[in-house]
Amino acid sequence: MKKLLKKNKGFSLVELIIAFSLLSIIAMAVLAVMNAGTNMFTSVDRELNLQNKSQNAMAQFQQYFMGCSNAICNTDGNITYFAGNNKVYAIKQDGSELYFGEAERASAATLTADNITDPFCSDVDAFNVTIISNKNKATSIKVTLTLKDESNRTYSASQIFSLRNQPVHIKEPDTSEDEAATMLTTLIKVLEG
Repeated sequence: MKKLLKKNKGFSLVELIIAFSLLSIIAMAVLAVMNAGTNMFTSVDRELNLQNKSQNAMAQFQQYFMGCSNAICNTDGNITYFAGNNKVYAIKQDGSELYFGEAERASAATLTADNITDPFCSDVDAFNVTIISNKNKATSIKVTLTLKDESNRTYSASQIFSLRNQPVHIKEPDTSEDEAATMLTTLIKVLEG
């Protein structure tokens, strides 16, 4: 028994240094794999958030544009006006935000750029509404939306909505002073006449 105890001296310093070196290499490899997984998860999560936000916005666009039955127009100032069901609606881009506004037909003149303030969608990098028409009747609307998050990741979506009721497409303003106000005035004239 005494012989066995004398032979059991433990680990030498060199053996301990080698063991700790191997353990640290393995630990660094495990941490690198975990870090890569976390980065991948964060990246996918950001991409899915942009896609989800884009899909929600497109679903709302579809709901609003499908109800457009009387008239529609858009301005160079990134405002789209459309009317249906005794209401006039507007969507406006201001910086990285989209805003929505609505008014009763009788008070549609109040729906100016300053009064379109209900938040609609954030993180907007680009927004474009193209009205496709046959003569003076709008047949469909193409909406293109590009979103950009804080890490500069972007997601673009484009969708064409066919219009059931083919509203009047107001193409040119009467004057060129304040295009948005002129388009709104023209839209109100179409609704009244």
